[in-house]
Amino acid sequence: MSLVYNSGHNLLYAGTDSNGVWKYDGTTWTDTGGGISSSGILSLAYDSGHSLLYAGCDSATGIDSGVWKYDGTTWTSAGGGVSSYQILSLAYDSGHNVRRFVSPSLRHIFLV
Repeated sequence: MSLVYNSGHNLLYAGTDSNGVWKYDGTTWTDTGGGISSSGILSLAYDSGHSLLYAGCDSATGIDSGVWKYDGTTWTSAGGGVSSYQILSLAYDSGHNVRRFVSPSLRHIFLV
């Protein structure tokens, strides 16, 4: 489970252990839905420069594993070589426009 705050839109995002990502606007919790709505969310990171939320997923079936991105409306797989791995940690480095993530299965830090 993970939390991240989007100060530009005053939203708190919460990743759950089996129900995807939810957002809180200060009054109401809303399911972001989409392709990862039944996934366990291991990590979240927000890219304020591009208004994108990234989620590191863990799915028992492997269908929703890897890194997914959310533009405020739609979840899409970030794809790449880590799409079938658990992503325990995510971070966004705005100074270098780089997303960093860690997978215990691969024992590496990846830059996207």
